[in-house]
Amino acid sequence: MRGFKKYCVNTGHYKVELDKMTKLNKEIVNFQVETINDYESIKIIINDFNEVFTPALSERIDDLEAFAKKISNNANFLFVMENNVCIGLAVVYTNDSKDKIAYLSLIGIKPVAQNMRLGTLLLHDCIHRSKRLGMEKIKLEVISLNHKAIDFYKRHGFEVCGDASSASIYMIKEL
Repeated sequence: MRGFKKYCVNTGHYKVELDKMTKLNKEIVNFQVETINDYESIKIIINDFNEVFTPALSERIDDLEAFAKKISNNANFLFVMENNVCIGLAVVYTNDSKDKIAYLSLIGIKPVAQNMRLGTLLLHDCIHRSKRLGMEKIKLEVISLNHKAIDFYKRHGFEVCGDASSASIYMIKEL
């Protein structure tokens, strides 16, 4: 992909022109970032994305149902659909009114939709949503050995700001 042809923050609509090398050969594909806060829908999508993450979400989170409930009550759950199938998701918390730091909990893209800049699309939406809701920074935790993700976040202006655990680091970006 060469880049975004249209980015409209107000509506969440995006147009992406795909590179000639893709099988879609210069078609314009429209993706819309949508949000939900329905617990049952979030639970289904989270379970569907379990194996997209390394390690799997179920290996990192003790109770995926409780996690889905927490998201539905406290976070912004963003997703991208194609042909009625969720192909990407992001979870961002924007409820820290004291320190004004948003927390990006997850970004995941199904393997069939990777390298289509959907991660960038979701990240930009999380950033813009956080700004609109009065956040001044956005923070995340990433596994230290996940160099692909670390490089992705660095390309988008995030900086390492400390160790989260023996296996992960925190990264932060000023908004």
